[in-house]
Amino acid sequence: MHIGCDVNGNLNQGKFSAPMPWIGIYVAAASLACLVTMAADVIHGFRHWKLWFPCKFFSINATSLTLIAVAIKLSVDLNTAMPSRQDQLAKLSSSVLVCTVMGNSMPSLGAMENEEIMMNVIAFGILVITLIVNICIQLATGAIFVFWKEHAFIMFIMLILLMMLSFSALTVPISKRYLEHKYNKSGVSDYKWSTTLVLVTQTLAVGVGTIAPASRWFIAINFRCAKRGNTSYRGEFKVEKYWTQGLVELKNCPLALRIKSRHCRKLAHDTKNKLLDLCIGMQTGNVIVSKAIRLISIFFVSKILICCDFCQEWKKKFKCNTVCNDSGLESSQSSSSLNHLSCYVLHLEGEDALVEHMTKSNCDATDHWFQRGRRREPKHLIKLLEKSTFSQGFKGVAAFDNDQVPSLDGEEPPNCWALPVATLASIALALPNISSNSMKGLMQGVHEGIMYINFIENHVESTDLINIRRAATHVWLGVDLYHTWLDVDLHKLSLQGKGSKEILEELAETAKIKYEESKKKQTGINVCIRDTPSKWPVKEIAANSMYRICQTILLNYGGSINETGEKLFEVLTIMISDILGACLTNLQQVISTKCLSSTIEEREESVRIAVHILGKTERILNILDQKIPPSLEPHQIPWIDEWRLSYKRESSLAFLSSSSSESDRASPFSNDFYLSID
Repeated sequence: MHIGCDVNGNLNQGKFSAPMPWIGIYVAAASLACLVTMAADVIHGFRHWKLWFPCKFFSINATSLTLIAVAIKLSVDLNTAMPSRQDQLAKLSSSVLVCTVMGNSMPSLGAMENEEIMMNVIAFGILVITLIVNICIQLATGAIFVFWKEHAFIMFIMLILLMMLSFSALTVPISKRYLEHKYNKSGVSDYKWSTTLVLVTQTLAVGVGTIAPASRWFIAINFRCAKRGNTSYRGEFKVEKYWTQGLVELKNCPLALRIKSRHCRKLAHDTKNKLLDLCIGMQTGNVIVSKAIRLISIFFVSKILICCDFCQEWKKKFKCNTVCNDSGLESSQSSSSLNHLSCYVLHLEGEDALVEHMTKSNCDATDHWFQRGRRREPKHLIKLLEKSTFSQGFKGVAAFDNDQVPSLDGEEPPNCWALPVATLASIALALPNISSNSMKGLMQGVHEGIMYINFIENHVESTDLINIRRAATHVWLGVDLYHTWLDVDLHKLSLQGKGSKEILEELAETAKIKYEESKKKQTGINVCIRDTPSKWPVKEIAANSMYRICQTILLNYGGSINETGEKLFEVLTIMISDILGACLTNLQQVISTKCLSSTIEEREESVRIAVHILGKTERILNILDQKIPPSLEPHQIPWIDEWRLSYKRESSLAFLSSSSSESDRASPFSNDFYLSID
């Protein structure tokens, strides 16, 4: 006895159709995935106020095409009995879903490379043609026996959308180049109750998927209706050059296929040109039809928008004259500002009328992100920077390291901004008798400062500082998360009852031991020749930094360090604040660079991030404005070692020009920076 069929070959229908409801669940799950991703695009568009709804989550790719192929299983099923009207409607909903997906995912073409566009459009076309062929077979065989008119209409719409998708894809490379150049019956289905699940899921997917295309349509109409009541549509049906330039360039290219016969080559070339002429004509017709639809939409929608404008004007009449005058002045100033910015708007041929509207929209979005950044300014960092000696030129940048301290290994690695900040914070955390509020405020300020230091250093290319920055990241990660420095428990060290001087000596000795251990390990793996200091292992770089900073503090303030550590904590705080302040003087230049150095696909996101950071750091930029020492050249400002060399030159000049008694009282780093510790 066979499970599937008997000895005579008769099919056991019950066993054969048993898995069908599970297949229906699979189809519903794929439809649900389409629904969720399209809904995510809608939510993302509203959340970021991008009412053209970019395809961030649902785009044309291998994954989405696979999901769609599964979701249309019911429409391409040629022989499964689906007798009820609900079953037949479920077949129709699959076709409608494909139309919705095409309309919803069309903007995703703009974010693809040229080859990716071609492959995805071809794959989508194969899927759509397969679906249409299957529906036609079912119409001919009677598998689809209701809603045949609706199926015919949906197939027509599907073909139109496929044609628009294909020809729009041809426009994408040229558009990018232009912009870059300018900056069922009585019965039970085998699918049983799962068809209801498919129908509900796909209906929701169609509804949600329609939101983005409808909103894009309305925004496009609103752009064209920027001047209410404008009845001049001159040049409205002009087909701009970039719509057909890709096809024209293909026409002018010779055939890659080399044919020996001249007559055959001529025939092939002429055939190619005829086909391309046909495509150019179809593309031109596609553009003209699209513009005609837009014009008809403008005709109807503009009436509604004019009514809205009239209502707004009517409301203004009830406002106070003073308020009206003030708002009129502000409106005039705002309009003047927008006109000034309009020359920076990138737009294609035929979009001149949209420049003013695009300027206002972009300014609104920019202001939104700027204000959002303002509300999230780094308050702890700002409070820390207020303790800086920027009025004296950030003298703490030079004070953390003294050339008189003997080196651990002859040569010294270069410095980055983050490493001394992380090391000084480690020392501060190990000091005894420091109030928890003071320590917490310092750590929070350093945490916010390190983020901006990383932002700045990531935009300053230097292969010599890669290991130095890794060492800084390693040190700060331990300090921030575990209150440790290279596995040394700093909090426990502060509770041992030792004085500040003893703690500094212990940290310096520990750093020396860590350095020697790492060096021996390197020797143990047959490293006979030492690399340059910038390529030392991370632990050696971190240990060297801790050793030198501790020895510098002991050398400068060893005779006056008090047991409680409060004054030393103040000195370390000022040093950290000075280093952070000096580094953050690069913010303005880095933000400007981030706005400009990006590809066309990434530029919007890059500018948004830059504006957001500008809003967050507005107060910091005001605090640090014009505080860069005049002795530094612009190309030297991003490097901490250039700052230190500048201060050393100033200190040398000051030492030569001062008397011996003044020299005894001065700090070894500068005649201006002096902190005494009782």
